[in-house]
This record gives sequence, structure tokens and C-alpha cells, in this order.
Amino acid sequence: PVSLVRAPVRQSLLGRLADPFRDSRLMAYCQPAAQFCCGFPVEFGVKFILLFHLLRSLICLAETALVVGFRGAEYDYLSIGRTHLIALSVFALAGVPLILGGLWAVQNKLESPLRLYW
Repeated sequence: PVSLVRAPVRQSLLGRLADPFRDSRLMAYCQPAAQFCCGFPVEFGVKFILLFHLLRSLICLAETALVVGFRGAEYDYLSIGRTHLIALSVFALAGVPLILGGLWAVQNKLESPLRLYW
């Protein structure tokens, strides 16, 4: 739900010229999410996103191992070439510890390691 709060109105001309979009009378403030995907708990949603990202990263690493390591050109589903595939796998490999740290943070209800993932 969105709550509307009256914003202070600037009276000086200099204030209106410096920030013309600030002159609105009402500003919307969003409240934190209470559910994920129309009814699931937020914790389930965070785990779902983290696990999906982990799966994507592992598939990218497996494809790179097949194409580059075993020289299997028939497994090159992305058709982007070996150089780009290696660059993608570097980012996927760098993300795996962050994803695992995020899953650990959700399990132990800690915010700081999860913010490293974000």
C-alpha cells in the first residue's frame, strides 16, 4: 500500500528553479513488501530468486566447461563465441559465493551478507 504525505512547499523562487519537480503537494512513500508473488512469504521469494540465480550461474559454468574445456561446439547454445562465453562464466563464477552467502544469510536471518548479494 502507498501512503500519501504532505510535502513541505518551498516558497522561494530560487528553490523552485533549482528543483522544479519538488513542487508537488503530495509525495508517495512505499511500505516494505509483505508478500512475494501474490501470497507467498517474502523469505520464500528471496530463496527462490537466489536459487534461480544459482541455477543460471551453474548452467553457464557447465556450458563453458563443455564448449571450452571439452571442445564440444555442439553444446554452444548461446552461439556467442568462446571469448564471450568465458567472460560470462567469470561473472557467473564470481557470483556463486555471493549467492551462497545470500542463502546462508536468509537461513540465519542476517541482513548484512544478503546486502552483499544485492
